[in-house]
Amino acid sequence: MRKQLLAVLIAGFLISNYLSIQANASELKPEQTNTSEAFDADEEKEENLNSNPQEMQKDADTDDETLSQTEVDSEIKNITETESENDSQLQEEPISAESSTVNADMVSDTKPNKPTDLKWNPDKPGSFSFNKNNSPDTKVCAYIYKDGKREFAHDAEGFYNVICNTDISYSIEESGDYMFRIHVLSDNSDMFDESKGVLSDYSDVFHYVKPEQKIESPEIKWDLDNPGTVRWNFVDHSSGYLVNISNDDFQSWTMVSGTNYDIPEEDFSSVMEPGKTYKVRIKVYSDNINLYTHSDYAVTEEYYYTGSGNFGNENNASDDSGNYVPNTYSASEEPVEVAWTPTTEEEKTRYLCYGKEKVEYTTKNDQLFDVNIQNAMQGKQCFEVFENAAGNYTIARTYNIYPLGSKEKYATEEKVTISLVVPETLRKQNREFKMICVSQDGIPFIFDDKDKDPDTITFSTDKFYAYALIYKDAE
Repeated sequence: MRKQLLAVLIAGFLISNYLSIQANASELKPEQTNTSEAFDADEEKEENLNSNPQEMQKDADTDDETLSQTEVDSEIKNITETESENDSQLQEEPISAESSTVNADMVSDTKPNKPTDLKWNPDKPGSFSFNKNNSPDTKVCAYIYKDGKREFAHDAEGFYNVICNTDISYSIEESGDYMFRIHVLSDNSDMFDESKGVLSDYSDVFHYVKPEQKIESPEIKWDLDNPGTVRWNFVDHSSGYLVNISNDDFQSWTMVSGTNYDIPEEDFSSVMEPGKTYKVRIKVYSDNINLYTHSDYAVTEEYYYTGSGNFGNENNASDDSGNYVPNTYSASEEPVEVAWTPTTEEEKTRYLCYGKEKVEYTTKNDQLFDVNIQNAMQGKQCFEVFENAAGNYTIARTYNIYPLGSKEKYATEEKVTISLVVPETLRKQNREFKMICVSQDGIPFIFDDKDKDPDTITFSTDKFYAYALIYKDAE
């Protein structure tokens, strides 16, 4: 009976603490609408149980089996400490700070997604696109494979987008089967460590057959009026120019600019040292590697650099017509080789049409864009188209004309009206001028003079590429 009485007392105490815990939980969760009903029911149970210990105590007295107050107090104390710990845990449970920390760690350890939609661009051989499938700032590198072997890696700034496009045609020189994969990282690990991040699947195969036709190399010359500057002519079917300089016959070299030029010239004076001899070489990249391969390097002769501020360099000279001619040197003088000069009759014909005077022109003020016009020595194929289209007209000057800021835009939706000043040496009474444009596809377009001013030729065009000024004297 004594044990039964102890059990009843403990049960009563547990129920009392349980009701207290439920009240606390009710405060933490005010949205529960049945808390008061549960509380009332439990309170009624507590009253019934509280009355039972008196009856049990009466039976215990009859059997002379009474509990000492010390034993009861001891048991209640143990229960109180246990329930206090449980209650403390219950109070802390809704915070879930530990749970939040675990979730954050899980996010930081998550690998990036695998890139998708790897495609070669059929309209631009040697270029491709893909869906990064990650945030724009995720680091990306492309691995290029030829015949199953990794040839090189391409890390492009253009990859800072979700949908990425890039052109590697400048690196494709030989026939073969080309594929690419995309390597994605989410941290600052080495881009070339394939064990880090995620690798995409392989792309489809780009089967490349090297064509027989090769783009012409440009003609290069040093600009003796601007020491350290080289000039060259634009070449047909080019997408860009690789230009670099060396003072050790290209055992090492420096490239100071990109591949796109609005004006075909480069000033190397910032990387040249007075008293040293330099060469410059230029390679032309094909705008369609399925039709034309990249050109061979064109290399200047040696140039002895005396300094960008010295415009009286005696070792560099030109004749009255502007052609560059070499001087003779004594044994004590530093040798210098001057720029390219035409040798064949065909080269001389094209070179005579390359203007030495400043190009002057105007456009209408209300036009949506301006144009860029430069003297240019055109390539052999382009010049042949000029000659065929000119008929009984004489080719006087050749130019490159493009929308300002873009030499890769060959047509526009709107026409632009240009008034080109005829060079003074070409002006003559009763002389009729026209312009011919040869498009990027080799198609000629002829433009008549729209004004009555004999010193200018005015025409409207939406075609941009190579141009020629032609004339015929009236009989």
